[in-house]
Amino acid sequence: MSDELAFEALLSEHNESYSAAVEFGDDWKPDDCEGLHVVITEVKTGSYTKNGKTQAKWVVMAQITSPEHEDKGKDFQLNFLTTAASGMIKTMARKFNGGVSVDNLKEASAIVVESVGTEMSINVKTGLDNKTGETRTNCYIQNILMSAPSES
Repeated sequence: MSDELAFEALLSEHNESYSAAVEFGDDWKPDDCEGLHVVITEVKTGSYTKNGKTQAKWVVMAQITSPEHEDKGKDFQLNFLTTAASGMIKTMARKFNGGVSVDNLKEASAIVVESVGTEMSINVKTGLDNKTGETRTNCYIQNILMSAPSES
């Protein structure tokens, strides 16, 4: 099956959950903090085109699990990764892979995709993007608290 047909099959498979999804504020992330506990709830893959260049992309969604946090239970986009920033994908794969680096992108992608259920603490920091001058809020993995359950 070609990549295009596989992607089309994925679109059909996920259409029901997409239709039922509730939109929320663009780019909402928790306020700046350290040690926020979250769990990976979903990793979406696909392609992304910017400035005429098509890249693979991963959208990593998480939910706040810190019991004391005012937004406990709220979902948000933890990371938007593309092959244009391969170092970010490589870092995330290493963290999800018990600290062991992976040099193959296909293997790294599988590790990131299989991270659903991983519990971790993160730091959230807002600052200026050096390239665009825009304000951005970024999430950084501090510690993996519990790896994703493995399928047996």
